[in-house]
Amino acid sequence: MQIMKEFIKKHRKTIKIIVVIYCLICLVVGGFIWRRMLIFNRGEELFAAGDYAAAKAEFAKIDEAEKMAQCDYAYTMTRLRRAEEMMLAGQLEEAKAELVILGDFENAPELLLDCEYRRALAMRDRGEYADALSLALRLDEHPEAAKLVEEIQEPMYLEALRLAYECRLDEAMELLVKIPDYKDSEMLYKRCSDRIVHMLEGLTAPVTANKLAAIAVPGGVFYRNDVGLIYIPDEITADTTAMIFYPGGYGEALANGYMVDYVAGLYGEIPNAIMLFCYSNGYGAMEEWIERSYTMLEQAAMENNIFLHDVALIGASNGAYTAANAAVWLYENPGISAAKVVTLDAGQHWANFMPVLSGEDCDVMAKTGTEFLLIEGGNVGMNKLAIETMVAHHMDVTIAEVSNYGHYTVIYDAMRQGIFTWAMGAGDLPVNDNYTYVKLDKDSTYPN
Repeated sequence: MQIMKEFIKKHRKTIKIIVVIYCLICLVVGGFIWRRMLIFNRGEELFAAGDYAAAKAEFAKIDEAEKMAQCDYAYTMTRLRRAEEMMLAGQLEEAKAELVILGDFENAPELLLDCEYRRALAMRDRGEYADALSLALRLDEHPEAAKLVEEIQEPMYLEALRLAYECRLDEAMELLVKIPDYKDSEMLYKRCSDRIVHMLEGLTAPVTANKLAAIAVPGGVFYRNDVGLIYIPDEITADTTAMIFYPGGYGEALANGYMVDYVAGLYGEIPNAIMLFCYSNGYGAMEEWIERSYTMLEQAAMENNIFLHDVALIGASNGAYTAANAAVWLYENPGISAAKVVTLDAGQHWANFMPVLSGEDCDVMAKTGTEFLLIEGGNVGMNKLAIETMVAHHMDVTIAEVSNYGHYTVIYDAMRQGIFTWAMGAGDLPVNDNYTYVKLDKDSTYPN
């Protein structure tokens, strides 16, 4: 103890200096700690208030790396939530801009995918089909993308059809080139392109050139040419359809008879359609005759600035087989899907395969969805190999059994009852005691 007292007495001055220094150090350290606490608490308050940038600046003063990272995360989460809110509010462009900046943060990629899907929907709803489709095709990972692509392609296709029907061919092609794999867009594009080429080449043999061959009738004019008689309505519109009629026999007189009787004796208004009544059924040179009849029809359509669509094919007797084969030829060559084929009293010849449709031809017709209406007397149906083959290949086939049977009676009765009008899309199937319609399918046994 004495020694300690002597040591203190001896080194009193030094001890005082040390104590002073220690106190100063304590004051400095305490002040530093106090300042750090104040900055930390201010940072916490700013963080709680949602001012993450200011909070981060405070935490940076005291090198609080973890707190700074929390501020960054919270700030980015705020931007993410704001982007989602903008997306749900329909502010899609603004939301997209934010989400792109956020990159891979949390669920930003999923939200960006949904935002792009919503943008494609909005484009579709505004009729901006091409841009909508281009965007939708890039959204492979979105579960609804494939459905959206289909929903966009259908109105694009219908719009292209409308433009083609109005002969606005360049505009139609601009849409069709964007949907080459949808339905028959590729073939429709080719038809538009071919029409433009033909128009540039000029009309080589105008249907309406021979004024002496023109016969005016109520509602239109029909002209004689080397294929048959062709009727041109007075008023041609984008809705004008078309028909080719193949007779059973040969010669101008038969075509004249059918045409005049049809135009003069039809109950109700004549359909708004270009109608070709051929001189021959083409039997024995079927493909050549089909091509000639189509060329004549297309020529008439081009002269009148309409685009062929909804072409009906009607054949009587042996002409029935030409009409059926014409449906296949039209689809495989110019790319026209015949809406309806009507055959009139083809009779027992349905028992043979030649010259009726082969199995491969039936597959084509099943693909096009063409309606086949076979108007017959009794005892013609699934007992005929050709008809059975049509049905087996899933074609749309209906038998119309005619009760007042007689070859020419069947043909002229079909005219009077409106079958031709129905085939051209301008009326309903006649419902009367003279017709019994039997829809054929794989379970059909008609006639029993």
